Amino acid sequence: KSSCRKSEPVADTSSFKSSQARRGSDTTDGQDEEITFGSEAGLEKKEKKERIITKRFAVAKQMLDEETEYVRLLRSTVRSIVRSTLHQTRTGELRDFPAHMILFLDGLEQIYVINLQFLQDLQMRVNTWYQQQPLGELFLQLGPLVLLYQD
Repeated sequence: KSSCRKSEPVADTSSFKSSQARRGSDTTDGQDEEITFGSEAGLEKKEKKERIITKRFAVAKQMLDEETEYVRLLRSTVRSIVRSTLHQTRTGELRDFPAHMILFLDGLEQIYVINLQFLQDLQMRVNTWYQQQPLGELFLQLGPLVLLYQD
């Protein structure tokens, strides 16, 4: 076998570079952007930015919908199973219930309380949405929840 390959033609980029120079470039001044290269390209950039903002809101809304359902399921579980079982173990009605299960059920109630607070905070963010709405700090507040999952 021969290791020689036909060389492919090299594209001439000089016309591309000169057309870029004629159009100019975009510059950023803090948060405001000044577009110096034609209204069509500026419009495309603005539309792209609006699509990103719309996608961010859609993600936040999806998070809200999923967290709402999760909290609803947790609430139902805590009310129907956890509280009655814990009550029965405390009053002695339910004997020989494993200690690790008591810890697990108690942890579920704590998870419910933390997720309920997260849901309320997320709901407030979505209701007062603006394009730079921060969401990451909501997750930082979930630190105690991570510890519950570790136990």
